[in-house]
Amino acid sequence: IILRKIRDEKRLKYLFLVLLGVIAFLVYYFFPVSRPSESYILAEGYRKYVIKIKEDIKRKGFELVDISKLRGIDLPKGTLVFEIGYEQSLKEKEQVLFKVLARNGFEVYKRLPVEEKGFVYFVSYSGKPVGYFILMRKGYRELLKSVTDSFFRKPRIAVIIDDFGYGYDEVVRGFLELDVKLNISIIPGHRYSRMISVDAVNAGKEVLIHMPMEAVEANRRYNDTEQEFMIKADMSSVEVNERINLAVMELPEAKGMNNHMGSLVTVKPDIMRVVAMNLKKKNLYFVDSLTSPQSVAYSIMKEEGVKVGVRSVFLDNELDFNEIKAKFDKLKKIARRKGKAIGIGHVKRETLEVLRQLIRKGYFSDVIFVFASEVVE
Repeated sequence: IILRKIRDEKRLKYLFLVLLGVIAFLVYYFFPVSRPSESYILAEGYRKYVIKIKEDIKRKGFELVDISKLRGIDLPKGTLVFEIGYEQSLKEKEQVLFKVLARNGFEVYKRLPVEEKGFVYFVSYSGKPVGYFILMRKGYRELLKSVTDSFFRKPRIAVIIDDFGYGYDEVVRGFLELDVKLNISIIPGHRYSRMISVDAVNAGKEVLIHMPMEAVEANRRYNDTEQEFMIKADMSSVEVNERINLAVMELPEAKGMNNHMGSLVTVKPDIMRVVAMNLKKKNLYFVDSLTSPQSVAYSIMKEEGVKVGVRSVFLDNELDFNEIKAKFDKLKKIARRKGKAIGIGHVKRETLEVLRQLIRKGYFSDVIFVFASEVVE
């Protein structure tokens, strides 16, 4: 009896252990431990970088430069600047730096020389960029200005949203509420044009006049109100000036103008010269929406001394998330190549939603949103 009892206890103990193992497997399989979020990793890496790494490097004999006291130098957040004596070896000090970074989980993913007087290092943590490290020889702080201009000036994108004025709904409010520099292009003469112009400025946006101009083909989107403002190819200079003046009177907050349609007018040098001369007097810029590949608007504005830009990409010809995203990809690619780019979209729900999601996900972290007035020249 005693032996049977012992065997039963062993059997129960064995079953218990098996059951415990099964439960542990199920918990692990169905409720895996979640990885830290990307934002948590970035925050942890940034804290370690600006606190621990800074102190570790100082203890290794590097001299920290207080960049907050340097005038005219605007280095990005998360930049550490250290100096070494002229007699010290940059190569040896660089190896010390690499060891300190590696020991704390950081790595250098890009290294750029600064006129043989130092280096700029781009630093990442768990594969995510967290900051920059500048190692310079003493006596060359003036080079930090060129470092800022050469390495840290992000490409600029000016996003213009056309066709405001027809209504005032949650889509319009959504664009005004976006926490980026955005350009609101308003068609004059509509019921909500004036109201949106005022609210856009109050929301920190830049206003453009979306000036109706005659197209090669008649377009149903021109209604009676727009006809009152439309610049036509057969108009006299007096008529053109009257319509521009009327539009400016309605939207005095505007800093510039771009064309609404206009594939017929923008190819006419005489008409565009009248437009340019009027805008110059009012100190307004012009953005050519480039509705015709034969447009002369850009060259005429240049000749007349008007600040001008030209559309790089139409963002939402196709109202599909992936298509709009692809156009933003193209816009950023152009901006990286040229330093700046202008994208034109429309006051559409789909465009708003793509912008919201991309902003929220940090998609635009490698570029800067700017007003159109900051990219025209």
